[in-house]
Amino acid sequence: MGESCPYDGWTSPACRELTDAVARLAKTGKEFSIEELRNLGVSSETLWRTIIISFGVGASVFEAFAPDTYVVNGEAKPPRKLGAGFK
Repeated sequence: MGESCPYDGWTSPACRELTDAVARLAKTGKEFSIEELRNLGVSSETLWRTIIISFGVGASVFEAFAPDTYVVNGEAKPPRKLGAGFK
């Protein structure tokens, strides 16, 4: 959420592109989805790194997460051991 990491301040052009598109999408009242972001012209490079999370109630909303392990094809690995699709 937002243009920069709340942990260390890291940002990128993709973060800025996505933040802008989310603001524009929110004004339309449409459901957030990868397809709607694509329709707004968000680049493939940005969409490859985008995760949309829906919360059932406002009380469960968080602003960031920091996974230290991913399970891919049934195998747990740290992010640095995964391919380019996870960077």
